[in-house]
Order: sequence, then C-alpha cells, then structure tokens
Amino acid sequence: MDWSRAKTILIIAFVILDLFLASQLNEMMQQKSQYVKANHITDQQINSLLKDAQVKLTASKPDNLSQINFYKATIHAMAGWQKDEQGGSVKNFPVPLSYQNDQDLERLLKEQIPFFHEYRRSAYDSVPNKKIVFLQTSRGHTIFDGRIEVNLAGSRKVESIRVVHYQLKNPSAVKLISFNTALFRLINSGETNKNTAITSAELGYRAKTYPTASDEFVLIPYWRFRVGNETLYVNAMNRGSNDDVEVVPSEKQIENKGKK
Repeated sequence: MDWSRAKTILIIAFVILDLFLASQLNEMMQQKSQYVKANHITDQQINSLLKDAQVKLTASKPDNLSQINFYKATIHAMAGWQKDEQGGSVKNFPVPLSYQNDQDLERLLKEQIPFFHEYRRSAYDSVPNKKIVFLQTSRGHTIFDGRIEVNLAGSRKVESIRVVHYQLKNPSAVKLISFNTALFRLINSGETNKNTAITSAELGYRAKTYPTASDEFVLIPYWRFRVGNETLYVNAMNRGSNDDVEVVPSEKQIENKGKK
C-alpha cells in the first residue's frame, strides 16, 4: 500500500471537509444576520437565546410598532432660572419649600413649571429621600433625557428643581425594529449578566446632539431595558446595526457609588 498517497488523500479529504463546514457556518451566520435585518426573530428563537444566556424575561411584552416619529428638538430655557452646563434650568430655594403629600408636590410643581402636565413620575429614576424624578412624554412615549429633578433637603422639603424640557419640531416617521430584534441585540451584546432578569422594557427617545447646530438635538427612538441593576438602551431604528447597545448607570447606582 502506498502510504504516502493515502496520507495525501486523507489531507485533501480533511481540507474539503473543513471548507464544507466553514461554508455551512458562514451560511448559518448570514441567515442569522438576514433574520435580524428583516426583523424575523421568532418567540421560539428569543426563548432559546434567553435560556442559553441564563436571563429571564419578566417584563410584559409590548405591542410591536412598525414606525414612530423622529424629532429635532431644542431645550426650553426657563425665564428667571439659572442655566447649567448641560442646558437644564435650575431654581434653588434658600428656604426649602415644604409639601404635605404627592398631590401637594404636584400642585407645587404645576405652579413652578407651566408644562408639568407633559411629565410623569419615574420611581426607578428617583432616589428615596434625595431626589424625585419626572420624565417628559410625547404621544405616550417617554423622552428619557427630558427630566424634572426635585432635589430634597430632608423629608418633604424641596431644596431645588432642575428642568430639562425639549421643544419638539419637524416630526418625521422612521421604521422600527421589532421588539424581538431589540431583545436579540441586547442578549447578544454581551452586556447582560447570567442569572439576571429583564424586569421592564419601554420604547422611548434619547436626545443626541445635532451635528450642524450646538443648540439642536435629535430625539432618536430607543428601547430601554432594565436588566438586574443596570439600564441598557438599544437603538430602535431599523438600520440593520447590531452594535447599538449602551449601558447607562441609573440614579440609584450613581448614588450607591458615591457612598463608597
């Protein structure tokens, strides 16, 4: 038997097998990418991904929207209030304003802020006995960077108020990725830890600086997920990109780090 020839045949066979397996893997990856781009991520695929990543989805699954408005915006400067470096308006009270209950606090804020009705209270973003946060909304969707921050000086005493209010203009419809696609990108981002739970998922807006004007912003649709003790954002626009996952520390995390 010609062992040299047999060895050559085996090497060629292994090379052909490797090339075949590589082509199969490449085809699978392309199909996977096409599913993501086409928003064809099924519930079964999501459940399998969650199981493999050891992450639980306890949040209610929201309805899918095919599109949403995209806005340009400017920050409203409040007359008589101080402007901070981030463009927010701040009002300090040398003698803290007292309030009796939540209804009394809202009455106080309505007197100070004419557009207070556009905001809703956010327990997650607030810090007990330190800061109460309200987030701006537009057509039922939260603007995560539009905020009223009520800084407290003791129990039920308002020391200062900070307001970021976006004035929206030039609405334009943009296509959105599906909720399953957003989850797919989140899970495959490597930002989720094992044995954690996704406790909430909300579609809203994040403000990004407009490249041609320093005082203008664009409000971009994002999914905001709460995973364990972290807040993670996934770009919701249907652009075929898988890398738009951002981790942002919550107010509570910042507060806890400051105590260390």
